[in-house]
Amino acid sequence: MKQFISQFVKFCITGTINAGIDFLVYLGLTRYFDFWENRLVMATGVAFVIANINSYIMNKYWTFRDPNGRHKIQYPKFFAVSLVGLAINLAVFYYLVHVLMIDDILSKVIVAAIVLVWNFFANKFWTFIKPKKDLLESKS
Repeated sequence: MKQFISQFVKFCITGTINAGIDFLVYLGLTRYFDFWENRLVMATGVAFVIANINSYIMNKYWTFRDPNGRHKIQYPKFFAVSLVGLAINLAVFYYLVHVLMIDDILSKVIVAAIVLVWNFFANKFWTFIKPKKDLLESKS
C-alpha cells in the first residue's frame, strides 16, 4: 500500500509539472512566434505532445521506476491512455457544463479528478505493468 500511495503522489506531482510544461510551451509558441498566432489549436496540440513525452519519461523512470527499455511498446500505450483521458475530459466536461449546467471551473475540477484516476490506473496496470518474465525473475 505504501508503494501505491507513493506512486500516486509522484503521479500527481508529475502531472502538475507537465501541466506547467504544456501551458508554458503553448504560451511560448502563441505569444512569441507570429506563425502560431492564428494556429492556436495546432499550438495546443504541439504543447500536448511535448508535455506528454516529458510525462512519459518522468512516469517511466520516477513514478513507476521501470528502467527497462520497452519504449516501442510503452510509449504508444502511454499516448493512447492520454488520448482516452483527453476524450473523457472533453465528454464529461461537456456533459457537466451543457447538460447539468454546472459551473465551468467546478466542472474542470471534477473532470481533472476523474481523468487523474483513469490515467493513473491505466498507466500503472497497463502501460507500465511488468512482463511475467520480469516478475518471475524478481521473485527468485
